[in-house]
Amino acid sequence: MEFKNGDTIDYSKDGRRKLVIHLVTSGQRKYEIEDRIFSAEKGTLIFIPEGTKYKTKAQSLNNKLCSGIGISFNTNITFDPDELIIYYKENIGQMSATLELFNNAYQIYKSSPLEILELKAAVYKLFSFLSSSDIVNSTENVLLKPAIEFINTHYTENLPIKLYAEKCNLSESYFRKKFTEYTGLSPIEYRNQLRFAEAKRMYQAGLSAQQIAERLGFCDTAYFLKLYKHKIGRTIKMDSKII
Repeated sequence: MEFKNGDTIDYSKDGRRKLVIHLVTSGQRKYEIEDRIFSAEKGTLIFIPEGTKYKTKAQSLNNKLCSGIGISFNTNITFDPDELIIYYKENIGQMSATLELFNNAYQIYKSSPLEILELKAAVYKLFSFLSSSDIVNSTENVLLKPAIEFINTHYTENLPIKLYAEKCNLSESYFRKKFTEYTGLSPIEYRNQLRFAEAKRMYQAGLSAQQIAERLGFCDTAYFLKLYKHKIGRTIKMDSKII
């Protein structure tokens, strides 16, 4: 399919009726789901469960049309409306092989649309390839990446969660929810995990607990030591003996 710049498909009211797996072959598309917005350029693979409510708009790059090839179908898998996630992977490393499998399924459908078994086999072959190649990643990975990268380099600073959320263009409450779902930790817990790993290294290097606490953003040394033991399960002195 080809789309002109600005062409919009809107599923925000009723949601998709069928599941779709789509490969962007040229141009760029913008996707809006809840308060998330992201763009998909050539080489991006996208998986959208049925029932997902979203909008997508074609965007031209260098005056070229946006195009893509997709497979849309029903499934007996039930998706929870509260847990619907668009999965996608940018710049897939095996674009030509993926496109060939998409085209193979399309050619079968085009020449023999009633050959269901043959068509299913082609689709399953595509899924098998994608699974074994570990091509598809959750949007949460890309959605939260700016904040995670920022925390990884600024974990000694006592910055508000709102700032992390702004890095991802998300509200603070939605950011907290998605961050915890993706990492299994709250933003503060994630930041402290980084601090504790650095604290152990510092202690092994001969720094005092007070020096470590000050450098890692803890205002109170006693609180730092208590929190370390509570979260790690050992005192920093005992933990530093473990390589």
